[in-house]
This record gives sequence, structure tokens and C-alpha cells, in this order.
Amino acid sequence: MGTYDNGAFGSFHGRVGNLVGSSWKGINYMKARPNTGQRKSSEKQIYSSGQISVCSRICSNNIPDHTSRI
Repeated sequence: MGTYDNGAFGSFHGRVGNLVGSSWKGINYMKARPNTGQRKSSEKQIYSSGQISVCSRICSNNIPDHTSRI
């Protein structure tokens, strides 16, 4: 991550290619986007993800919607 003072066209915010520009506490900085992982999920991870999704579906059907007014 690198900091910079206003460039030729002012401060840079957003994404261009694999660079991300932003500011934090008034300090402008740029950093590279992280690489995406290429590893496959293990059997344990797939099993755990399946259990969580089943639990989520069960809970979403049983929990009442509290956003509506009575």
C-alpha cells in the first residue's frame, strides 16, 4: 500500500484495473486488489457449508417477519 499527495488530476478514488484508490483519515492511498484463491474447497468445508445452508433455510421459514406493523 502506498500513500500519495494529490496527483496530476487530484485524488484518486475507486478502482482502475487491479489498483484501488481511497482515502482514510484524510490520507490518500492506493493498493493492489488481492488475488482470488484458486484452491478447491475440501470435503469438510463443503459438508459444513451444506449444514449451514440447511440450518439457514429452516430458520428463515420459522422466524416471523418483524418488519410489518400490527
